[in-house]
Amino acid sequence: DLLFLSNGEITRTYSHQEVPFKFTETIKAPFVIEPESLFGLTLEYKATYHTDTECDVLIMKKGDVIHTLMANDIFRINYLNSLSNIIQSQEDRLLQKDAESVRSKICRLIKNLSMNPTGEKLLEIKMIDLADHLSETRLNVSRKLNDMVNEGLVVLHRKEILIPELGNL
Repeated sequence: DLLFLSNGEITRTYSHQEVPFKFTETIKAPFVIEPESLFGLTLEYKATYHTDTECDVLIMKKGDVIHTLMANDIFRINYLNSLSNIIQSQEDRLLQKDAESVRSKICRLIKNLSMNPTGEKLLEIKMIDLADHLSETRLNVSRKLNDMVNEGLVVLHRKEILIPELGNL
């Protein structure tokens, strides 16, 4: 199914088997939920979603999407633009030079996990796991996160990094 959030707010939660973390963000309408999951080898959504407010969601079955794509140039162009944007964003992330500083590694990880480039984000991860994932020491990661706390960019809790506004990173 292709899901269009036309009104309201949802929470997206993403986790991965190989890295012990959970990443949560709030997404506001309008938003198309994982359009890249409609076709291809993996047809499952990568994240889980739940509503935060009353929402209006348009659900299109795959067969209806295919029929609409074939019959409607505007829908086809918008869908292709959406997929192209996702692919280009992922390519840009892959082509970024390795981050040199611990801080830039932390920021890049959080931005790469985000579907929406703005808003509040929550990364639930142990400091040692974050350090391992970034190929850094726990002490260096802790120092940089505390610097970011002092700048008002993040809020730290046990096993949690809250980013009040991703656009400020």
